[in-house]
Amino acid sequence: MLEERTSLPRVTATLIGGVAVWLLGVAALLSFNVWSDVSLLGLNIFDFLDTLTAKFLLPLTGLGAIIFAAWCLERKSVEKELELSAFGVRAWNVIARVIAPIGVIVVFITGVAGLL
Repeated sequence: MLEERTSLPRVTATLIGGVAVWLLGVAALLSFNVWSDVSLLGLNIFDFLDTLTAKFLLPLTGLGAIIFAAWCLERKSVEKELELSAFGVRAWNVIARVIAPIGVIVVFITGVAGLL
């Protein structure tokens, strides 16, 4: 993404991304000792990154994936990939378009409400 959205060459973009992830890892590691007093929103760095990932990014990524699969992909390609019967395709459409997004939203809201 860095390479596509900027004029950076691939090697430079990869190095920048790798160093950024490495620094986040080191910051999380140091939050158990040297930086134990540092806090973001009342959480140490490790707990903040864990909460950000588990409570926000995972549910929102899941919601995006199911919305993309259910609403953006061609129905014929989905039917071909899943190899379901006619009933299975109808059931998948209902589950993927209605039930799964509602379930993910409930999980997201529950997780966020637990933080408040």
